[in-house]
Amino acid sequence: MALLIESKKQIVAEVAETASTAFAAVVADYQGLTVEQLTALRVEARKLGVTTRVVRNTLAKHAFKDSHFSFLNYNYFVHKNFLF
Repeated sequence: MALLIESKKQIVAEVAETASTAFAAVVADYQGLTVEQLTALRVEARKLGVTTRVVRNTLAKHAFKDSHFSFLNYNYFVHKNFLF
């Protein structure tokens, strides 16, 4: 589904804000997980104060470009979930 440019800018801004205050980032390949398993991962992460977000490669690249996570290789995983 195509995103409008305004939506893309909002996503980039939100992820950049989260990344700017994050101590660490984890990139997890969620391919093969069921919806229930991914939901359980997000629920447990939220309980621990961890933010999770599925972000498109290009949007992640823009969001992280001026952060201390700019070194992340966005193309390593096809299906990725960023955890901060």
